[in-house]
Amino acid sequence: MSTNPDIPDKLYYLDDDFSVRSLRKYQLKEILTAHNIPYIHGITRPDLINLFKRNIESRREEILREYKQTELTVKEAEGAEELGRGHRASHKPPKFVDDKLTLPKRRQKRVEENFTIPVTKDKDGYAIPAIPTNRKKAVPSFNPEDSFDEEDDHSIASVPLHKPIKTPKIVSSSSSSSSSSRKSTGESSKKPLVAPTAQKSSTTKRTKFDPPRFNPEDSFASSEDDDEYEQTLERKVRQKSPNRRIANKKVTFGGEPEEEEDYEDPDYQADGDASDDDDDEDLGEVDKEELVQLYKDQAVPPEEFIAPEYSILTRSQTMAAAKDNMLLWKARFRQFGYVLCGVYMFIALICLGITAYARQKNGYCQNSPNIVADKPVSSSFFSLLPSPCIPCPDHGICEGGKLTCDTLYERKTPLYNIGHAFPIADDCIHNSVLGKYVARVERKIKNKLALHQGESSCKHLLAHADVEDMEPAPIVRVLVKDILSDLRDSIQPPLPADKAEEIMVIALAAVLEDPKIHYWEVDDIRYLGTEHVQYSMKCQLQRLYKKTPFNVKLTILTVISIASAFIGASRDYKKSKVYKHKIDIIVKDTTERLMKQYENHLKDPIRFPTAAISVSEIRSSVVDVNDSKTIKDWQNVVEKIEAHPHIRKSFQEVRGDPVEYWELTV
Repeated sequence: MSTNPDIPDKLYYLDDDFSVRSLRKYQLKEILTAHNIPYIHGITRPDLINLFKRNIESRREEILREYKQTELTVKEAEGAEELGRGHRASHKPPKFVDDKLTLPKRRQKRVEENFTIPVTKDKDGYAIPAIPTNRKKAVPSFNPEDSFDEEDDHSIASVPLHKPIKTPKIVSSSSSSSSSSRKSTGESSKKPLVAPTAQKSSTTKRTKFDPPRFNPEDSFASSEDDDEYEQTLERKVRQKSPNRRIANKKVTFGGEPEEEEDYEDPDYQADGDASDDDDDEDLGEVDKEELVQLYKDQAVPPEEFIAPEYSILTRSQTMAAAKDNMLLWKARFRQFGYVLCGVYMFIALICLGITAYARQKNGYCQNSPNIVADKPVSSSFFSLLPSPCIPCPDHGICEGGKLTCDTLYERKTPLYNIGHAFPIADDCIHNSVLGKYVARVERKIKNKLALHQGESSCKHLLAHADVEDMEPAPIVRVLVKDILSDLRDSIQPPLPADKAEEIMVIALAAVLEDPKIHYWEVDDIRYLGTEHVQYSMKCQLQRLYKKTPFNVKLTILTVISIASAFIGASRDYKKSKVYKHKIDIIVKDTTERLMKQYENHLKDPIRFPTAAISVSEIRSSVVDVNDSKTIKDWQNVVEKIEAHPHIRKSFQEVRGDPVEYWELTV
């Protein structure tokens, strides 16, 4: 609701204090729809807010003015109507205030009611059986000749009968269907044909699918009065609307016909062989059991009483007939479509055959007019065809009806045209192997040009290292033949011998497509140059040294010297420590051997007569005698042993040669 009294409640969103972002997405859509502002399906909320601001908020004053003008117009119209209609129009009588408009109800399918025929007994007290339920909907037609016995043993008393006279049905306009009544007239009243119990049962309500009851009076031919009345009724029925229904006639045992709403009037016709004199014939009393048997076996269904020319189709029957008609026309259109498709396919096959023959005869061509000009014999006929020759594929060269692919492409026949059975062009497919060779040669050429340009630029920069804003070095010209010769010798793996020249040419053409690659030709000598620069590692170090100030250089050298000295000293220290540990292990092993020899001598002096061990034996057991690197190690071990206070050194003569021995004294 709007807080501003000038803003109506319906246009609350036009208030200045109202926040548009408080509206939900569906509210924004309703507001835009109310103002006839279109929006796309699936639009987001921010887009809806933008539409609101652009089409509604910007037209705030205009929308308010239109709304007020519309309200004023409506009020004036209502005031004028009330003044013209007076007191009776504005004050409705209280009797009709709460009346509701009654509309005719739609006709609904009548629910089938369970019909139970009352039990009827004969003279002897036996119950007459009822009609089986499975025979209520389909009952055989009635033959009037079967209602009487031709044998001499059964005599039928002649009973004068009254024939009912049919009266037209009176239809009320206020109801959807009305019941009609029939009056039976005659010269005098006669005795009823059946018992009162049968008459009482005739008043029982019947359902839609119950069969009509039999009346023996209807088994005879009608009189002239009935014929005249039927002709009159037939003319009236023809004049009535086909949607109007006539009440069904129900025949009962009591001789009094009943009528039921919403059913068609059956057109019952008697047997044509019966004569007009049957009206006066006295048939006597009719046996009730015989009538029941006739009713069970030969009852006439309600549908038989309806004349075909006056039948009223239901909605389902009308829809079924329309559906059958539609299916019939659909089948006809389908057959017509099949015929058109067959004709089209036949014409297409003929055109394809002619085109195939023309293509097979002309072969490949760049375009159709050239073939026609080259072969004037076929121009009179093949010039009318849309494609008189096989079109040349992409990356292909077609001359003289033959196809040749470019260097980097190879010819390949499609799978659906194996053996060239159809006049269809082959494909020129890119050769991936040659493409890799071309790409590699192109990359090598660009690298060589960049290195040459880098060397020239490096010399130029080193010569003018003090200049800050210096122009770039001029582009270096490199001979094309020098580049190609270097590539032939240096490229690995080597190029195919039969394709090497073509690969070089294609690679050079690809290099020239680069806008930073320049080409010169002086005195029939070709040169290449590039704006790309690639410096070598040596050049980069020289440039760095030239640009670095002296103080920075001195600091860098000092740091490098100290770092290298520290690294060297630490490395030597670790190395000496490891070597010293190695010598200590050898000395320890030697001492343990001397200790073991001393203990053995104390335990078994006979087996071990002395506690000394020769130096040569100890050396061969602790170090590798054949390795020259162990000489220094053994010398350090000897120094350690000689400095040991508990090891005694002695010499003994063995085979005339002095031998040094070491012995543990403690």
